[in-house]
Amino acid sequence: LTEKIIALNEAGVLDFLRNKEPFNFSVNSLAEFLSLCLGEKTTSIQSYINAIINNSDQSKSPYNTPKTVEKVKQKLIQIGLKIE
Repeated sequence: LTEKIIALNEAGVLDFLRNKEPFNFSVNSLAEFLSLCLGEKTTSIQSYINAIINNSDQSKSPYNTPKTVEKVKQKLIQIGLKIE
């Protein structure tokens, strides 16, 4: 799940979705949608995206493990995605 959330964030998917209704009003709605797409628990997703979106409880941030972050970024670069 950590890698999936990092990949979605780095690709700009989370930002894109957050600009759409109802996700621009509710992190829970966004978590429920991602749960549907990813087959992961809504509560797990919500804790990760809350840490990214609201800078809350950084202990639950998917970016806490630099090795995982680098692994995902390298995969995205190999695909051809420009990482900023």
